[in-house]
Amino acid sequence: MNDVSTHDKREALHRRMRELAGELARLQGDLVALGPGQRLPGLYLVVEAGGQRALLPASHVQEIVRLVPFSPVPGGPPHALGSFVCRGQPVLALDLAACLGSRREPDLDAHVVVFSASPPFGLLVDGVLSTVEAPLLLEGGDAGAGDWCDTRLVAGLCRMDDGIVPLLGMAALARSAEAVTP
Repeated sequence: MNDVSTHDKREALHRRMRELAGELARLQGDLVALGPGQRLPGLYLVVEAGGQRALLPASHVQEIVRLVPFSPVPGGPPHALGSFVCRGQPVLALDLAACLGSRREPDLDAHVVVFSASPPFGLLVDGVLSTVEAPLLLEGGDAGAGDWCDTRLVAGLCRMDDGIVPLLGMAALARSAEAVTP
């Protein structure tokens, strides 16, 4: 009886986490929709994948782990590397470089950025380069998004000291992971 109760509580908590993550993604999207000149609140990771940089909201990151072996996802798309266990939970790993059309073996110093979604998923990146606080959102559609513009993952573009970097949207990343999950 206690197992069912614990299971039900866990499911309710996972459901609520999905709702809150969705709400946070919608609010961040609303900020992006306000247009250029807005500073996006919070801390963002600057990552590199397939020779391209992008921003990821640090508020969604559970942890960053070194490259690990993956169990393949049968019939999964090319960007689905497989799954691995992180802190007792299965995590689906997606290759961010493969989303750009890059087919390569990741270097041994690559990392997986694990997001605290429900269910959790991770993005294989070539590196986490730095963090940036409150990046400045720019106007300009996909101009400056480079290879990311064809991925539908870009939520906006941000100016950094050394150029323009696309901000990847958490909702789009989560949808990409959900499309792979059996």
